[in-house]
Amino acid sequence: MKLPLFNLVLTIVKAHRRLPPDRYIYLVRRLCIILISFIVAVPGAVHAKDFTIAPVPAWTTRVEPDLHQSGPVEQVSKGVFYLLSDNQIKIDRDDKTSFLHYAVKALNEEGLEQIGHVEIRFDPSYQSLTLHSINVHRGGKIIPKLGTATVRILQREKELEYRIYDGSKTANVFLDDIRVGDIVEYSYSLRGTNPVFQNKQFGSFDLQWGVPIKRLFNRLIVPKARDFHVTSRNTDTKPAILELDGEREYVWSGSDIPALIVASNAPSWYDPYPAVQWSEFEDWASVAQWAIPYYRIPKQLSPSLQAEVKKIADDNVSAEARMLATLRFVQSEIRYLGVEIGASSHAPAAPEVVFKRRFGDCKDKAMLTITMLDALGVRAQPALVNTTSRKGIKDLHPIPGAFNHVLVHVNLNGKIYWIDPTRSPQKGDITHLYQPNYDVSLVIDKATTALTPMPSSAVNLQKRLVRTVFDSTQGVGKPVDLTVTSVMDGGSAESIRNVLATENREDLQKKYLNFYARHYPGIVVRAPITVTEDENANRITVEEHYTVAGLWIRNDKAERQEAEFGIPDMETLFQRPDQPIRNAPLNTPRDIDLEVVTEIQLSKHWQIKTEQNNLADSVFTFEHQLKSVNSVVTMSDHFTSIGDHVAAKDTAAYIANQDKARASLGYTLYQYDQTAAALNNTKPSFISQFNWTIALLALLLISFWAILASKIYRNDFPLPPSTDGGLLKGFGGWLIIPAISIVIAPFSMLSDLVQSLNIYGMDQWISFSTVGNTLYHPYRIPLLLFELIVNIGGFTFSTLLVVLFFKQRRSAPAVFIAFSLSMIIIRLLDMLLSAKIHQAAAVTMSKDWMALAKDTIAGLLWSMYFLKSDRVRNTFTQLYKQANSISAHQTLSIISEDSKTAPDESAIAQADSTASRSTGTL
Repeated sequence: MKLPLFNLVLTIVKAHRRLPPDRYIYLVRRLCIILISFIVAVPGAVHAKDFTIAPVPAWTTRVEPDLHQSGPVEQVSKGVFYLLSDNQIKIDRDDKTSFLHYAVKALNEEGLEQIGHVEIRFDPSYQSLTLHSINVHRGGKIIPKLGTATVRILQREKELEYRIYDGSKTANVFLDDIRVGDIVEYSYSLRGTNPVFQNKQFGSFDLQWGVPIKRLFNRLIVPKARDFHVTSRNTDTKPAILELDGEREYVWSGSDIPALIVASNAPSWYDPYPAVQWSEFEDWASVAQWAIPYYRIPKQLSPSLQAEVKKIADDNVSAEARMLATLRFVQSEIRYLGVEIGASSHAPAAPEVVFKRRFGDCKDKAMLTITMLDALGVRAQPALVNTTSRKGIKDLHPIPGAFNHVLVHVNLNGKIYWIDPTRSPQKGDITHLYQPNYDVSLVIDKATTALTPMPSSAVNLQKRLVRTVFDSTQGVGKPVDLTVTSVMDGGSAESIRNVLATENREDLQKKYLNFYARHYPGIVVRAPITVTEDENANRITVEEHYTVAGLWIRNDKAERQEAEFGIPDMETLFQRPDQPIRNAPLNTPRDIDLEVVTEIQLSKHWQIKTEQNNLADSVFTFEHQLKSVNSVVTMSDHFTSIGDHVAAKDTAAYIANQDKARASLGYTLYQYDQTAAALNNTKPSFISQFNWTIALLALLLISFWAILASKIYRNDFPLPPSTDGGLLKGFGGWLIIPAISIVIAPFSMLSDLVQSLNIYGMDQWISFSTVGNTLYHPYRIPLLLFELIVNIGGFTFSTLLVVLFFKQRRSAPAVFIAFSLSMIIIRLLDMLLSAKIHQAAAVTMSKDWMALAKDTIAGLLWSMYFLKSDRVRNTFTQLYKQANSISAHQTLSIISEDSKTAPDESAIAQADSTASRSTGTL
């Protein structure tokens, strides 16, 4: 290669002056290609010792892919279809070999990017890589690629950004001349096992993926003499078991396996994929026993470590203070850096080594902390957790690989503390020490037999109180000063403390400004942010100062000034999920306590209806209050998470509760534009504010109810005869009590009707009926129309009842009963509609429900009284027909007296008949 390269360079140097430009460019490009090929080829030669090339092991079972399948297009992702996944593992007396064999087809250009590059990750500290074959199937032909492929061994630390160095390498095989429709089939083996597990083997096979697979073959060969536990998860598939000479073979296979696509934003612990596990660890007790030797406290400390322990002991008397001092020393003085090569992936370094080099990963820092606490007389143990799977490890067969983090479990005076030496230096006394909850842990102790729950408590919360003050005392239409004070406790305090440690105040101020600018255009900084800290309480207070020039906006159509006050800090908690129709649980905010108090200071008092709504969901509670006192409007919104996920079947109910809570957030104030009115010293005209549609509807309702009331007035309802012979009669006894309520009812109804008139004004009506307005709700207009119908009808019939009652009409009891029961039903419907509009759950309306229950009982009792009372039967005896007949008799008597002649029976009968015909009956 060197000679052509040299000659080409020489040719270019000698001839560049006489060559045409295009020829010169061609030679330069060719030079670049040769150089790149040379550079790419060198690493393969340099790292050839990191892998070998050999035939497929003899112990494997040959599995052929079906090369004539195009795959289910609707399920394929990234343009590739897996024709074969062949995974075979053989465990020997002291080693393990994994054979992996795949066949992948490129369905489009995107698929070419996937199959043209094979990546194999391995740990050279205990694993050896053997490449067996790489073939391309095209048009019925097999094109070998392993001999010509470029293999580069890269030291790729995928977790280096988290300051973890594991020494793993990646074999990258780059294939040339790959085309759409090609099938790349390759196989390789990894031999070796991490010595940290002391030759106790464990592993798993996946039986379904997130993409379709034409054929899946999993095979496990283990010595009969070793005790392996084989368990299934999310599947009833049984393996085919074959007894060999000194070995046992398990095979799980399948064909045409569809993709299992899990809905987005599922909890990290949720794993619905079918799988099988195999392990030589019987239970969690055996995993704990395996770990105990690695976390054995040294009998003797180094002099420098002893000196540090003595210093902590001298400076702190109580056990609590010593624990906190030790934790803060390890957090602040031992930086986080993990060198997890080979056995160091699970075994901690010696405490004196960690102390001397001043760095370590989670297990190193935990072991140092435990050692120092033991020397200080505080009992502590390592506790293994999984920060991602959390409680999901309960569904796994017990294995050491179930964990990815180590905490310190402290039993201090009978109280349990979970502390994390890897966190940034924590502030606060022992009662305010924040620790995330990982649900369960494995405490490394001789007595451990199961996972230990991590109960939730106040120290797990990310607590935040945001007080937002809008100063609009300059008047409507003027700039508004905005002050935001955020008080953060626990996890929230630690989060902002970490931000302040890595970002400068100016950058943080810009982020905060842009956050509010999305809601309040025209916002500018009035004064820089200020930060104060209460270390003992682990509390940080951040205060922001802004001015919003365009908060008040004139609505030309409605001829008024409007200002919308949102709750942006709370709105982020009620974002709708991307996939509401789900096949998996929905992850929800966890361990959050957020309260936002919004205060709007105005130049004068505004009449605003008080609101108080509480909402209880399965995973959160939400409380909303709105009130106006003097010239200050105050909104209080409080969110508390009480769960971490919603079951797929409950997603619709959760989204509905989210919508209810979100609809309660924020408020819009408006005032009609007074420019023209101020010049004329007049208010907006009555005509412009009069709602003619509602007025016409009210007239129609009055006419309708009046006609119906007149028909009822002419009707008589029969009552059973009295049983006391007419002794009890007239307005007395218990009848006085309902008489009082009957007299008051029309005045009460009229008062309600008059007070509600302003709601039906044109300005309010537009706000209620305009979609997007904060006052809009699809049930609000129907409720207002319903209340208008009821109020007019109620006033009409309460007035009718007064007339019937004092005329002692026989129909009065029946009208009273019908009126009372109708009001109960109407009130119930009104409460249900109001609850939907104001987002209040029934439990939050307990007072209203109690009042309704009392009124219902009272109505039923008085209805029974009017049905059964002898006084009622003896008092209400007058008939509408009888009253008219008496009038006719009296008329005839007068005529007879004037004429000095006595009326005959025919005249009286004629008068009675006339009265009856003119009145009619219902």
